Amino acid sequence: MQEKFHKSQATIRLFLGGNGSGKSTSGATETSWAATGDHPYLKYPLPSRGRIATTSFDKIDQVIIPQLNAWIPKREIANRKKNNLGIYTRWWLKNGTYFDILSYQQDVEEYEGVDLDWCWFDEPVPKDRYQATIARFRKVGRIWLTLTPLTEPWILDELVDRADGEYIDTMTADIMDNCVEHGGYLSKEAIDLMLKGYDEDEKEARAHGRFIFLQGLIYKSFDRDVHVVEPFDIPEDWIRKCIVDPHDRKPFAIGWQAISPTGDIYVYDEWPDYEFHKRKSCDLTIKEYADIIKIKEDDQFISKRIIDPNFGNAINVHTKTTIKQDLEKYGLEFDDANDDIQSGHLKVKEYLKYDKIEPLSNTNKPKLYFFKTCFNHIYGMTHYIWDEFIDKSRDVKQKPKDMSKDFPDLVRYGAMDEGDGIRIFSNEFIEGLKKRQQEEYAT
Repeated sequence: MQEKFHKSQATIRLFLGGNGSGKSTSGATETSWAATGDHPYLKYPLPSRGRIATTSFDKIDQVIIPQLNAWIPKREIANRKKNNLGIYTRWWLKNGTYFDILSYQQDVEEYEGVDLDWCWFDEPVPKDRYQATIARFRKVGRIWLTLTPLTEPWILDELVDRADGEYIDTMTADIMDNCVEHGGYLSKEAIDLMLKGYDEDEKEARAHGRFIFLQGLIYKSFDRDVHVVEPFDIPEDWIRKCIVDPHDRKPFAIGWQAISPTGDIYVYDEWPDYEFHKRKSCDLTIKEYADIIKIKEDDQFISKRIIDPNFGNAINVHTKTTIKQDLEKYGLEFDDANDDIQSGHLKVKEYLKYDKIEPLSNTNKPKLYFFKTCFNHIYGMTHYIWDEFIDKSRDVKQKPKDMSKDFPDLVRYGAMDEGDGIRIFSNEFIEGLKKRQQEEYAT
């Protein structure tokens, strides 16, 4: 994971990891290479002007400075200056490079006033400090963030969710990557001891690099590095479904799913083609929605169409018809989705499941995938959470929050729609596909 981080050509890189994942070491190594100009994969200007920022001066003193001392050769250091706490926060190298080290506790004004070529944020950075730093970049600089995602949800929404591998790139390290059994340096006993005492939600961040601010996440096993895949041409003999969750005020949520001969589900397309969660209203007509569906599908053969049975069957007081009936007038016939929420959640979790300890293989893999172009589905899967009582002493609610539920509902409807409308494939075809998959995993 560290090598992937250092090799990435993206302007903004994020290394998400928990305790013992090597994220701070990677950040310090990148800083050393940027400051000295001795980077094996990237080119940095010399001399350069940089910045390091982290949570507190204690963190600077106890973590950042020791890491810099370990990775920047002493022969390269020209001078260092202490602040009023006796901590080296200003560094000059013999090649002319200069960088400062700031704490997030300092006023945002401290982040302004100098031009920068590079910056390392260690741990989640407040948005105003990040924006003030970005404003100081001259030409095209590089930024890297190494963090355990415990706070600052804006990082997920505005950086991680927008990662394209080119301008923004993300890497997530699991603590088990550093287990001795996987070639790391931590024993299983040491990992268990390290995580002991954390509740289940915090373990998600500490062990797996997942954002803890989304406590109560319904699909905790969803992993971008596993369940999100590059788009590919869907074979013509795969089943395709169109699934719609209509609304009165908000835009309709529309998704397309393909089912492989082995029963794997691929979410391959969606509408809207903008950030659904930011749009509060939409004035499209039923005909316009029908046109959108037809244009999206073009000449695809859609085996089945499914609609939310609640709003889809609600009778319009003016027309005395339902949305399902209105769509049928334009040649789009929909069946009611199975809206058993509890069973649906369990079914989606079953499709997401795989053994995280063992390597991915033909016999250890999930059965649900999302094309990386399906932003709204991915956003929904990472933001769909249980509702909670304000009074934490009360028992937990058994109801999800309405926010961010629309596209996960499409996933649930698709997962619950088993058997009906699915074509039968020959055993020879399935065995041939399995063989090809085994060959792909072997390479």
